[in-house]
Amino acid sequence: MTLAVAASFLVVMFSVPLRRLASIVRGLIDLDVPLVTDARGYESVAREVADTLVRHGVDVRAAKPAWTVTAPSRTLARLGGESFRAYVPERFACFEGPRLHVLLYPNGLLLRGFAWETAWAHGLLVEALIAAPAYQTFDPKSQDIERQIRSVWAVVRENPPAHTDSRALESRVSEITRISASCP
Repeated sequence: MTLAVAASFLVVMFSVPLRRLASIVRGLIDLDVPLVTDARGYESVAREVADTLVRHGVDVRAAKPAWTVTAPSRTLARLGGESFRAYVPERFACFEGPRLHVLLYPNGLLLRGFAWETAWAHGLLVEALIAAPAYQTFDPKSQDIERQIRSVWAVVRENPPAHTDSRALESRVSEITRISASCP
């Protein structure tokens, strides 16, 4: 595992600064969005990312990610054993368009593009991925709050008209808010 982490870090140490520099030179913004998933949920999340962007008129198509993007995770999966393999997808999802580049990692979503398109895509995807098999936070306590929020949305989605102005759901949302406010 130590060798896997060291080898992955070596690739990242050189490739990420070069990619960031290339973005700066082109006048692009790189936005990293926390999005933690595993190999089982990865495909579903990737489909939702692509579907959401296309549904809202963002011009992107599936593309093959650069080897420098996939190498760190592949190295972890090969050298790190089963501990890492459960989090590395078979194929990485990458979408490119004239004004936006999107890459889904097992632990995040990279949006690279011009300021307006990147901000627009960020807002669309954060909202669309609420019910996806991924967490938008890294902290276990925050992930628990995400699970609770999802459970409320699942109830609402079952029968939206029946839950309009529901005192029980409003009370549950208030309770979740109090819990999240008390988290450090």
